[in-house]
Amino acid sequence: MNKRLTIVLFLFSVFCFCSYAIDNKKVEVYVSKERVINDVYTLASDSMKGRKFSCPGREKAASYIAAQFQKAGLKGINDSEEPYFQKIPVRNIDRGKTIIYKNDFEYISGESFSFASTEALDDSLSIPVKFVGYSTGEMVGCTGEDTLVFFLAHDLTDAHFRLKDLAGATGAKYFGFSIFGEKREVSNFISNEQSLSLDRYPVNSFGYFRTDRSDNWLFDYLPYTGKDIGLFLFDEKLFSKQFGQQLRTKHRLSEKSFRNGVLPYSVETTLSFMTTFQLIEITTFDDNVIGYIEGADLRDEFVIICGHYDHLGKRGDKIFYGADDNASGTAAVMELARMFMQARNSGMDFRRSIVFIAFGAEESGLNGSLYYVENPVFPVENTVLVINLDMVGRSDQPEDVPGYGFVLTMQGLRRPVWRAFRNTGRQIDDIRLERMLPSIRTIMSYLGSDHYSFIRKGVPAAYVNTGMHPDYHRPSDTPDKINYDNLVNIIKVVFTIAAKVANEPERFPLE
Repeated sequence: MNKRLTIVLFLFSVFCFCSYAIDNKKVEVYVSKERVINDVYTLASDSMKGRKFSCPGREKAASYIAAQFQKAGLKGINDSEEPYFQKIPVRNIDRGKTIIYKNDFEYISGESFSFASTEALDDSLSIPVKFVGYSTGEMVGCTGEDTLVFFLAHDLTDAHFRLKDLAGATGAKYFGFSIFGEKREVSNFISNEQSLSLDRYPVNSFGYFRTDRSDNWLFDYLPYTGKDIGLFLFDEKLFSKQFGQQLRTKHRLSEKSFRNGVLPYSVETTLSFMTTFQLIEITTFDDNVIGYIEGADLRDEFVIICGHYDHLGKRGDKIFYGADDNASGTAAVMELARMFMQARNSGMDFRRSIVFIAFGAEESGLNGSLYYVENPVFPVENTVLVINLDMVGRSDQPEDVPGYGFVLTMQGLRRPVWRAFRNTGRQIDDIRLERMLPSIRTIMSYLGSDHYSFIRKGVPAAYVNTGMHPDYHRPSDTPDKINYDNLVNIIKVVFTIAAKVANEPERFPLE
């Protein structure tokens, strides 16, 4: 089946036709600019709400892409009710919420303090605070449950043992502490509590599997005392607001008093707080959307065309539409799927299988593609080439200047792939393809999108984009700013390259 492809490209008003002569049989395939525009406007609409996991807009976008794959006639990857979805398990911990009230201000756990408890809690209290500094449990004596005992510690390990001592001696249920001279450590430690609520994918950005429950937070320092206790960690700012003195001052007084064997000077105060503390691990699912066309005699070798569909979601009332990043690349993947099915239905066979993937969770750290390469639907070692389309919608040129695209080719097949892109681009009017040269920008491009997940596995990859612009990762990245003529030209180029790689194993061998 070593069929040679003769390619002629020419442009009409709405439909762009590619004519292929295969064994003297002419096959016409068209790309619909109107359809591409509709896809970008749909994905970057208000209803998609920025396509961020785990908002409903992300699910809506994934369902839309799957429906387009099904309508085009792609094969699904499983026999379930969601045949185009590769489910990605995502974990987070619902730790509830703890708020401290002070002078009409509210302080939320994970910002200026951390809170943990040995049991689930639902409390709303105004409780007197007894500051004991560095005093031992023997020096403090019994205080009863209705007092919050606040102590100082040299570090987190010291806090663990001091808490165990004080909990046994005082009988209090609630405790608090601060650490003097470790501002950065305390700040990072407190922020770890906030990270518990973040979505945790199975593989992180560096390709390592995640097995940890957390990054070490206050709960991990609660000692076993035989009774239930709650513990606060304050940073220096909240400490000063709560006690009316800087931590430095209280630290000095406390150490001096401790050496003299008496309790340090204490300021009468009350801590008012509300907590719904809990530890419930929740697993939800993000999605890679995948469809494919099975090849003929080389069906177990694969060409992957991909782009991520997620974006940054909403912040307040502002939607980050992500028209270029990456509704443009996703629209291109969907249109390419339609074009390849048109070609197949018109009698054009493909020797290798062609896989179309809309990756989830790229913005949060390439999580969708990292999950795919660790749990491949199709063998990674049999993947001949990956073409990643990310931000291919902007070519901010004057009307009389041709549009452009950049191609970063990596991991083997560098010269043949680039030559194919360059030569194909020369056949199309109004587009100029440039190869990215080694630079800081190239390094960022190398690491900054889903092709990198495949490169780590030794899979040849080509990254196509049209460069940066002032609307990058801003709400102003809207569909009206997309250069659709240039986007259509890039789709035509990628179709031609992918078709060549699928049908010319001698020129593009599996290595």
